[in-house]
Amino acid sequence: MPDLSPDSHAITDTTPRRLPLCAGLTIQNELTRFAVLLTLGLALPWLIHLVPVAHSNLGVVLMPLAIPVVLAAFVLPLRSALAVAVGLPAVSVLTSGMPPLWPPIAGQVVVEGLATVAAVHLALRHGRTGWQGALLAGLVANRLVALITALVIAETVTGESTLLATIGVAWGCVGLSVNFLLLPVLIRLFREDSRGR
Repeated sequence: MPDLSPDSHAITDTTPRRLPLCAGLTIQNELTRFAVLLTLGLALPWLIHLVPVAHSNLGVVLMPLAIPVVLAAFVLPLRSALAVAVGLPAVSVLTSGMPPLWPPIAGQVVVEGLATVAAVHLALRHGRTGWQGALLAGLVANRLVALITALVIAETVTGESTLLATIGVAWGCVGLSVNFLLLPVLIRLFREDSRGR
């Protein structure tokens, strides 16, 4: 049975149900992956905003900042994956002004990312689940934290209806479900890159 723990030094992918955690990297490879994921996280929102659709807030639905964070949970050690969850929204705010600092949506995105990474790592380290189960755990944690923070922000900061805040959180499930399609392909790219080294 392949070792899928976050501290695994082997990169294995023997069955479609078990995708590797690419931990045990050299510091240079880890930093390279960190930089690639930050770059991906900065590029995705720009690409999504190029799509001509009637719904002007497509980023809220597709959640492009979440994709690199989820990927980081699978291809980086915990410390670096958490750094992506914190660093990506911060760099995005500095370069594009999104997500906004006030109301504190950027903070909400950071907390959601931290919950996602922690849940994926816990599921893989302590559970007997494949990548789909770990991803599901991460996405459920993401949406629970999103719901709690959205309701707190709605009640204390924006005065928005809690129903609208809840609907906004539900819309995010659409974008997060894209991870089930993208994750196997993206992890395969990272795995093949590691084998080539």
